[in-house]
Amino acid sequence: MQIGELMQRKWVPCENPEFLNGSICRNLKRGLYKPAEVRDSVYSSIVGYVMPLSSELNKHVCNSLGLYEPPPAEKVLENLSQELFGIEQCGQSEPITQRIKNILKEYDEESDIFKELLQNAEDAGATTCKFLLDFRKHRDPPETLIDDGMAFCNGPCLWIFNNELFSQEDWRNIVKVGSASKENKVKMIGKFGLGFNAVYHVSDIPSILSGNSLLILDPNITHLEKHILSKGNPGIKLDPFQERLYKRFPGQFKSYEGIFDCDLSVQNSKKSYNGTLIKLPFRTLEEANKSEISSKVYDEDRIRSFKNHLTDKSQTHLLFLKSITSLSLQIVPENASTPPMNDQIQTPLKISRKVMNSFAVSNDTFLQEIKSTFRNTDITCHNIIDVNRGHIVQIVQEHSESSLTQYWLLYSCFGTHDSLQMFQKRNDQEHVFSFPIGGIAVPLHREAKTNTWSPDESLFGQAFCFLPLSIETGLPVHVNGTFAVTSNRKGLWEKGVKSEWNKALLKDAVTSAYITTLLELKKMAQNGHIQNYSFYAFWPNVERVSKAFLPLVESFYSAVAQNGNGKSLDLFSNGHNWCSMDKARFLNPKIQKNQAVGDIAMKVFLSLGASYSCVVSLPTWVRDSFSYCGFKEMIKQKTINWPEFYNVNSLLWHTLSQIPFLPALSSLVQKNKNNTVLKKPSEVYSKSCRNLVSMTEFTVDHSKLQLHSYDSVLQKLKVRTNPQVETVLQQLLKAHQYCNGFEKTDLFNIAQSCYEYLNNYLLEQKDPNPIIVHAKSFPFIFIEDHFVNVKAVARSEEFE
Repeated sequence: MQIGELMQRKWVPCENPEFLNGSICRNLKRGLYKPAEVRDSVYSSIVGYVMPLSSELNKHVCNSLGLYEPPPAEKVLENLSQELFGIEQCGQSEPITQRIKNILKEYDEESDIFKELLQNAEDAGATTCKFLLDFRKHRDPPETLIDDGMAFCNGPCLWIFNNELFSQEDWRNIVKVGSASKENKVKMIGKFGLGFNAVYHVSDIPSILSGNSLLILDPNITHLEKHILSKGNPGIKLDPFQERLYKRFPGQFKSYEGIFDCDLSVQNSKKSYNGTLIKLPFRTLEEANKSEISSKVYDEDRIRSFKNHLTDKSQTHLLFLKSITSLSLQIVPENASTPPMNDQIQTPLKISRKVMNSFAVSNDTFLQEIKSTFRNTDITCHNIIDVNRGHIVQIVQEHSESSLTQYWLLYSCFGTHDSLQMFQKRNDQEHVFSFPIGGIAVPLHREAKTNTWSPDESLFGQAFCFLPLSIETGLPVHVNGTFAVTSNRKGLWEKGVKSEWNKALLKDAVTSAYITTLLELKKMAQNGHIQNYSFYAFWPNVERVSKAFLPLVESFYSAVAQNGNGKSLDLFSNGHNWCSMDKARFLNPKIQKNQAVGDIAMKVFLSLGASYSCVVSLPTWVRDSFSYCGFKEMIKQKTINWPEFYNVNSLLWHTLSQIPFLPALSSLVQKNKNNTVLKKPSEVYSKSCRNLVSMTEFTVDHSKLQLHSYDSVLQKLKVRTNPQVETVLQQLLKAHQYCNGFEKTDLFNIAQSCYEYLNNYLLEQKDPNPIIVHAKSFPFIFIEDHFVNVKAVARSEEFE
């Protein structure tokens, strides 16, 4: 080998100064200098003289030439500085191995590995993620390996595959120990950058193959000692498709052959791997004795126990993921060939996720609020989640000898209040929050014969940050959110601004998703698509919910009691009719439990007409939950007790209902509008109907009464609460005719209430003809601040 060629190689110390005839050039990168630039006595005492060492030279040749291993360039400069000037390196530092060891203390469960690698695949946009336990032991000669130390990690290993390529940013981030590289990524679910380091639970030398690059990490520097010059950069990256490299070290790449279609041979014309393949050689006893990361040895028994973490607890891993639709575990036995044959590969677990049905959600007021809120943002929201649609998904888990199928009703949405404000201030504060997303998953049973659904009320709810967290919520549903979780994903932050974020997210995005999901279940019940469904089946029970999720309970019951988002939430039902809190009446629990009358009480009230058409049975735990959230008095006033129960149909109340004594507001189009007159209760509508009837009918004047609109006295007097469709259509007609005499806000509220009534009317599959006739007879649609003809309006749609 020529001296010129040697000089292009690494700089190393040499004891023979005449070997290069003093012709060594300065190498600024390594920080080494010609002897003439440093006093001989100082220089030789530190490193002697220097020459390039070819990697082609074996140990015998090196020993013959008197060569020895080089110190790192940084060490040379440090020794020079100390010798010449008395400057000594002294500062805070932490070895990479110690940092990884500290991370593993947080990720103290090896089961985290599966979730963290699944998370990385989801963030990459992969649609499939596969795990493979390989029990083969490769005994290739050391000279066929990149380094003699690699012989220790050619035994059993875990392979992980996903069908997306590593980006350049991925390559940069994967080598950053403890760096939160995804924290500012709106679409990323891995926010901590610590997740990949969980692999060091089982392996000391992970490797990643993607495209035409292979990265091998060796934090202990026990496997690649020849190639690692600095402890601060313990790993190598190479192109395994280089023919020269493959032929020189065939044993290094032998184990890859046939694993998830991997082909590194010279016959492969593509010279690239289409996907990402991670190899985790299980830690042996020899490695554990040297490791500064972990002393945990993975023998065959421990590996099989490790496998159970995936097979036993993976049924919900795909539930809230957007990209990944399939997950599997395969096993290659020790006696399998290389590459393994198809009939040698076992598949003990396969999980798939499929959308069975998608439907447009009916929470129109909330959807309009979302569109209005995000219209001026720079975030393309539909690329993150689709707030306009809910889904029923099927998750099938196949084991070797059995299978399990689960069905879930899913809906996700954005926060539009406090959580959004905290997110938008992310550039002004130290803490960076994710995009405010909340989601709900409701478990369902499917009746195969009738193709209908029924509720599964046996669920113990769990919290998700897209992947399941080790947190039980006490809710009857699963809850997903962009929560601020501890870096080991085992708990929510409970103090400081991150705790405030979690509370805001629960009260905002998660509550909205919860309410919208229940409205969809109500619609399914009305259409006969779900059977045996009680309106409270999936309501939260305050006595069961864990402390961290009580803000959700409070926000939920507040929305139901006070009509969240300004919309009437018809979430109460007696099995026949649905109504909101302002129209609902509740039986005293003692009446419900009374054996003599409890079973027939509901039938009695249903026979009494509109005033008692929505008397519902309210379980004690629901009543207690309302009370806990501050609505005890409201529930009390709406509860039917024994005296009312026995007197509700008495002649006294009937007589009073025919006497004109109730103060009422005149219709707005009369000359004496806004004046109070006395009317019969049967001639007057409740205040809750004012926007539906105020143009043509009388409504109760509560300014003259010390009663709430839902007071039981008004219902006993048979004050009207359910206007006919013709009355509501007349309200719209009069609003159009007299629109110039009213404030635009009042007109908007009237139009919105009427349209909501008509929408519910049509959802109940009643005769649409009256609406069609009126819609054609006058300007029927209220746009911005005036009424226009139906034909002048185009339906609003969004296109990607």
